[in-house]
Amino acid sequence: MTSITDSIPDFYDKYQYVDRKDSVTIKAIQPKIAGFNMVDSLGADHSFELINNDEDQILLLMFMHDLDEVKLEFFKDKDFKVLLDSCQKNGIALVGITNSSPESISSFKIMNEVSIPIYYNQIDPIKGPFMVRDALHANPGLILLKKGVVIDKWSWRDVPSFEEIN
Repeated sequence: MTSITDSIPDFYDKYQYVDRKDSVTIKAIQPKIAGFNMVDSLGADHSFELINNDEDQILLLMFMHDLDEVKLEFFKDKDFKVLLDSCQKNGIALVGITNSSPESISSFKIMNEVSIPIYYNQIDPIKGPFMVRDALHANPGLILLKKGVVIDKWSWRDVPSFEEIN
């Protein structure tokens, strides 16, 4: 790649910056914000009640973009078990979200003795699985939400204490 000084070595000596004018030739089309769904096995969407709640509700979302690639040691981790128990005792929702199919969710929960609700977010055929995958690049990972606003994130390697989320 060449620059202007390659073709005109004394460019900065000969020319002086005066001004620039910007203009819009074609107005950009604003992207539509796609819905984020948390669908249960019966097809009911729980995203509004869990994420968009106006109360001071705290929600701990476990993102697992692909259940076939989830680090299973996370579910056996003693810190996670303590966090899960503390959340259940104190009424803090801890739920999972994945792009994997409802059938995969059911078998995953049985095979790995997972007791939390895991919801399905359908993969957009054009945009792909990016909403769940890109929210957190760990598989699994935790995102803390309060009134629908992200407060903090953790990888499966860095399980937060109950005090950190409360």
